[in-house]
Amino acid sequence: MKNQFRKELFLICFFCIGSLFLANAQQSRQISGTITDSENGETLLGVNVIIGGTTQGVSTDLDGDFSISVPGSNTVLVISYIGYQTQRITVGNQNILNIRLVPDTKALEEVVVVGYGTQRREEVTSAVTKITSENFVKGPVVSPAQLIQGKVAGLAITSVTGDPDANPSIVLRGISTLSNDVAPLVVIDWVPGRSLGSLQPEDIESIDVLKDGSAAAIYGTRGTGGMIIVTTKSGRGAQRTTVEYNGWVGFDTMYGTPDLLNGNEWRAYMKEQEAAGFPNRFAESMIDYGHNTDWYKAISQTAVNHSHNFTFRGGSEKTSYLGSVSYKNIEGIMKTTSKEFLTTRLNVNHSAINDRLKISFNIQNTMTKGGVWWSNAYNQAIKQNPTAPIYDENGKINEIAQWDTYNPVGILEQREEERKTNTYLTNLKATFEVIDGLKVGTLLAMQKYDTSNGFNDFVDMYVSRTQGQHGRAVR
Repeated sequence: MKNQFRKELFLICFFCIGSLFLANAQQSRQISGTITDSENGETLLGVNVIIGGTTQGVSTDLDGDFSISVPGSNTVLVISYIGYQTQRITVGNQNILNIRLVPDTKALEEVVVVGYGTQRREEVTSAVTKITSENFVKGPVVSPAQLIQGKVAGLAITSVTGDPDANPSIVLRGISTLSNDVAPLVVIDWVPGRSLGSLQPEDIESIDVLKDGSAAAIYGTRGTGGMIIVTTKSGRGAQRTTVEYNGWVGFDTMYGTPDLLNGNEWRAYMKEQEAAGFPNRFAESMIDYGHNTDWYKAISQTAVNHSHNFTFRGGSEKTSYLGSVSYKNIEGIMKTTSKEFLTTRLNVNHSAINDRLKISFNIQNTMTKGGVWWSNAYNQAIKQNPTAPIYDENGKINEIAQWDTYNPVGILEQREEERKTNTYLTNLKATFEVIDGLKVGTLLAMQKYDTSNGFNDFVDMYVSRTQGQHGRAVR
């Protein structure tokens, strides 16, 4: 009885497994085909044929042929190739597919700024990379240079300090001059020699990066370090007036600090040095003040940054306009350091004489206000005695009597310095199409830069030691 039951169970399992293999064999089948260019009929080598929703796929051979096993009639094949539009094909009951790919003319016809003019991407022979606003780095971006950070091969953008007033370091073609000038030439709305720091990231439409000498030759030796060409936003034809708001809040903090001795470690080290016969000329630096001070923490902070931008645009069939107001407050990771930006901008475009005459006008004003980055405060935080207090018993800055060392908190609290800048950017561009295909144009531009700097210095422990003064003010 048991043997009979086992035989029946075995036969049932055998037929079930066989049915599964048979069903799978009926569902899975081989699909083959050829892929060609829709315009000239040439076969295409290396076209990707992928089963939709998976990573399984094949590529076409020298004759444009492929063969792939698909799991069922509902399988979707994704056909992709550089420079051509991607196709998605449901195999259905077909066993042979002849596919014709259509060139992606949109990518080839994209307009790229080169020198004083523009070209279609398919005509560009130099190393040019175009980044539009859709592909900019997203998030709390402080500097326009950060919009393309990591987006262009060979372009290095780094922030070397925590100074909110410092522009990022930009290197495109390496050291290209005897004076070690590595920064690329910046061209904003056709005007060369401007600074990226004069713009707000929200006002930028696209950035073209020219990396080789031939593309930048039109600007002479100024372009030997490469070029960054910026196109700002403008009005877009007839449309009703719209208002947009963009804003963000971000935080900056120090990534790491030097591994310094704390008060207890310093005391143990001094005892070792004293036992080893530490020279008497360093006796004043061996004083134990009885405190445990973290000087780096005392001068650092978690910076809170915020940005606000209002943009309004509108126009008619012949005239369009765009205006924006931006405010930004950037704190430094060092206490008492910050920078404020206020930028206003207006763009007007007008066409006349059957659209043969086109005029574009831009005006921008950027005002900044901020303190000065005292790098010496960090130097002093490294050298300062960790047992010394920040303030004395009267609540005043403790004047630590040690050779060539000062209280780093005093550097920040007893010195007030403010730097103000006011930058005006204006340009007027006019083009006239004399006959079809022949245009003449002119460009007028002006840049005005005003700056003022002043400080009040009440640091007795610095000034009185060096100049016998008890305070000074400079404007």
